[in-house]
Amino acid sequence: MKTGFVQTKSVKALLAAVDRMDRRGAPEKNILLVTGQPGFGKTRTLRWWALQKRALLLTAGPGMTLNSVLGDLIDILGDIPPHSAEKRVVRLRQLMAGHKPPIIVDEAHYLFVRDRIQEAPKPAIVDRLRQITEFFDVPLVLASHEEAIRAFVAKFDHLSSRVADAIDFGPCSLEDVVLICKEKYDVEVTDDLAEEIWRHTEGRARLIVDFIPKIEAFAKKNRLKAVSREAMSGEIVSIDWKGKATRSIRSVSSSLHAVGG
Repeated sequence: MKTGFVQTKSVKALLAAVDRMDRRGAPEKNILLVTGQPGFGKTRTLRWWALQKRALLLTAGPGMTLNSVLGDLIDILGDIPPHSAEKRVVRLRQLMAGHKPPIIVDEAHYLFVRDRIQEAPKPAIVDRLRQITEFFDVPLVLASHEEAIRAFVAKFDHLSSRVADAIDFGPCSLEDVVLICKEKYDVEVTDDLAEEIWRHTEGRARLIVDFIPKIEAFAKKNRLKAVSREAMSGEIVSIDWKGKATRSIRSVSSSLHAVGG
């Protein structure tokens, strides 16, 4: 498998949103919402972008408090967090003053959800992060596989009015899969096999990447420089654990028969 990061249409949408944010008129509009179902490449992309921008990437979890969020951010910056939340805010600002990193929170819906189901969501944690990022004029990226995060933010005018953009990570297109095959595989993958990968994975980037070692191993075993759909016909490539069944590459003739009736 080749190293490097493939810029799919969803990745390009994120980069375009960041570029628009950089050229915004109101400096306080610094919040970017990123949503998308699991497996569409959202988290992988945020990790890549965080490395490019030297951003602070935090993955939120159940029961997180303002104190724990601030402590984790200070940990990421390599320092020991003070005890109180206010002292942690001061220390975090001191540590960020150098290169002014953006803050990215994945699974950000946990910053709104409370332990008691009946209790209304409260934006205290996001408010504090917003204040810190506004102070340094850097983006605050809130990402989640839960569409509800948009509804949470929309409940609070002082937050929703600061949202510069909102993008949604969707499935990879066939063109995206062809590009991934060209840029990530150590062997040539024909377009008809790329289309079969797209069909099997339903465009989920996580599953597309999972195909790479299987196809490369097949090519190595059969001493192939290029792998076609016909060559892999009948090969088991995935297991449907829900239906307790295996899935294999279809032969070209079987799909032609299906189309022709």
